[in-house]
Amino acid sequence: MAQTRLEKIGTIFTRVSGLIRSGSMHRDDRPLWYDVYEAFPPRLEPRFDRPVKAVPVRPIFYQEDAVRARFQREFGSPGVLRLRGSPDGQPASVCDEFVERCDALRRAAPASSEDELFEAAADALRAEGVKLGRSAGGESQAPPPPAAPALRVADLFEEQRPSGS
Repeated sequence: MAQTRLEKIGTIFTRVSGLIRSGSMHRDDRPLWYDVYEAFPPRLEPRFDRPVKAVPVRPIFYQEDAVRARFQREFGSPGVLRLRGSPDGQPASVCDEFVERCDALRRAAPASSEDELFEAAADALRAEGVKLGRSAGGESQAPPPPAAPALRVADLFEEQRPSGS
């Protein structure tokens, strides 16, 4: 290798530059970020020994976060998620659909309480045929999964044993 791997000596940029200069890495094989870093270098070099500013982390909560948290608490897991969404622009999960419904109801009736909006959104989704995970009482609406058949280790060996012995 052209340079040391020790993170205390140089930055990743200087190490990649050294690899390119020495011929260990072809210029066409450089990382995507290399040209951006070269064109717009940081004001202060990112070094391990530079003191870190003590900036307090601000809590970031959106109004929909409270709706999502209550949805998860009352209805459980949203089930299968479509991470790419659907081609027709539908929400990726039941929870997203629920949040959108709550937002629409909040815009239509801004004087309504959060509890009323939550129940109205749940009722509207149930009316459309969406099955929510649990009822308001907390019991699961879905039937319990079937019990697995009892399996003994001896039964496994019986199946593998030849029939002539």
